Amino acid sequence: MRASSLVIDLSKPGILKPGFNLIGNLIKYSTASFMYCYFEFHDLILNICVYYTLVTFYVHEIFQNLTQYKTPTTMKKLLIFMLAASILSISTFAQDKAPTRPADIGESEFDDFKNSSFNVFEESTQLDANLKHIDKEIKEYSGVLSTVSTYKIKGHYKALTGVKGEVETINSNIAELDDKGKDMVANASKVTPKMKSIKATSNTKKAVEGLEASKNNMKSITQMLQEDMKLLGDELKSRGEPIE
Repeated sequence: MRASSLVIDLSKPGILKPGFNLIGNLIKYSTASFMYCYFEFHDLILNICVYYTLVTFYVHEIFQNLTQYKTPTTMKKLLIFMLAASILSISTFAQDKAPTRPADIGESEFDDFKNSSFNVFEESTQLDANLKHIDKEIKEYSGVLSTVSTYKIKGHYKALTGVKGEVETINSNIAELDDKGKDMVANASKVTPKMKSIKATSNTKKAVEGLEASKNNMKSITQMLQEDMKLLGDELKSRGEPIE
């Protein structure tokens, strides 16, 4: 019997049935596993851990049965490649997926915390986009800075000063919500009834994820802001211009 005609029957671990493509079923079961984890657990890190466990189980079952039929080495290598590609795609998904604001649950304390956290996330995301736009314009002339008018440089420096003020405000809000978040996660399990408690816990965890994403935004914003302000500030000083 050829390995390409085998498939795992998940209802009976360790037993193979003829008639289906082995690689196709590995992809199918892997995808189904991740979707199950995503909708069942609503926690990205937990999703990935459970997903890896399930895929590892499938591959283990495949390898156990492949040895019975003396499958060529090339087939085993292909299975390893498929698993690696699957893990890479999920890792990329986890990195690129931005937190999204969940719906209110009717508990003002938790709804307010969730909404405040996502407001900060959206503000930091918008600020990041605004600063990148300014940074792009600065980089267009940074190589020939001495030829640029003082008026233009001062205009960009003033815009950067405005961004700096927003950075301070957002960082202050993040710190305040961050301190509050620890208690909110602990208190979510005490909400009644139980179904509302589950939603409160899920929403609060997502709010904390939003805060972490905001922190990452602010780190990149702060670094870019410091570099641009130093570049323009030094040039203005060299021209004898006052720095506000």
